[in-house]
Amino acid sequence: MEIEAISVIVPAAGRSSRLGEFKPLRCIGAKTMLEHIISLYRSVGVENICVVVGHRADEVASLCNRMDVSVEINPNYANGMFSSIVKGLSGLSSRCSAFFVHPVDMPLVRRQTVLRLVEFFRMNSCAVCYPKFEERRGHPPLVSAHLLPAIKNWKGDDGLRGFFGEVENQSCDVEVVDRFTTEDIDTPQDLERALSSLKSYEIPSESECRAILKRAHVLPQVDRHCDAVARLAGKIAEALQSAGYDVCREAVIAAARLHDLARGKSAHARQGACMLRDMGFSRIADIVEVHMDFEPISGEALVTDAEVVYLADKCIVGDCFVGIERRFDETLRLRGVDPAARQAILQRKSQACRSQRRVEALLGYSLDRLEA
Repeated sequence: MEIEAISVIVPAAGRSSRLGEFKPLRCIGAKTMLEHIISLYRSVGVENICVVVGHRADEVASLCNRMDVSVEINPNYANGMFSSIVKGLSGLSSRCSAFFVHPVDMPLVRRQTVLRLVEFFRMNSCAVCYPKFEERRGHPPLVSAHLLPAIKNWKGDDGLRGFFGEVENQSCDVEVVDRFTTEDIDTPQDLERALSSLKSYEIPSESECRAILKRAHVLPQVDRHCDAVARLAGKIAEALQSAGYDVCREAVIAAARLHDLARGKSAHARQGACMLRDMGFSRIADIVEVHMDFEPISGEALVTDAEVVYLADKCIVGDCFVGIERRFDETLRLRGVDPAARQAILQRKSQACRSQRRVEALLGYSLDRLEA
């Protein structure tokens, strides 16, 4: 199934009474909620986007016209969202094989979620594909076009939810790493959360990190190690920030939490980075890729997020802080009989010690103090 056969209905007709602001035109960062959603689907090649308008129809239609998406007017929008969805069905492409129903108050859904749902739908015969995060179904569902006549003729209770209940045995859940599939913007508190989330949008949250590790079937001992490295990396980042250095604590913690994502595989740093890039987390992937053999920078150059994760990892064995000297001395004892292996271990120890000295000089105290 080609991406051109996918369409989108965006119900954007309601009054947004609980929020107190008109959702479609409320900005989240530099874009309105509606613009975020249109840009999301355009970014994956979906062009047939139908926005259903009602309240303040002229204003929303004007934005849609500027972005070259189709508009359907629902004069009966007060009857609820289902009336808008039915109206939107008439705006779908005749080539449509499946369509997303994307509520306008969920503007931060990740690009990879859309791609994953489309790929799953292509490989499986499902009436409805739901994104699922942390055991919760979310939005947007991807709906097979063969349900179009039945949806149009549905007279049962509870609107689209009620109809979906009738086809539950033909529907599928698709695991995604995307907390935004379960977070709508319905209240002022939700809006504040979304505005805050946008600042670190490229960084997986703690819950998303857990979902990534679960999907990768990471062993418990590896999970504990990653958690210990993340705690130390977070302390180092916080200390550097307090000393006036520009590191991102959130990125450092997420990358440390995921640095051994592919542990047990050959070239696990590179494989873990590839997995994260496939999920859309390129910033974190870049850090994970170099956590084994980061080349510390000399002198007064700025410390990077990658160096913080590298250094924290070199201080932890299992889930315990041991410091670089003890870690590498133990490695030499176990693996240093072969001259080539011994030389490689000593080289890596030298790199790690150089990084430690550099960061301790910036902080003005030993890393041991952070674990005291």
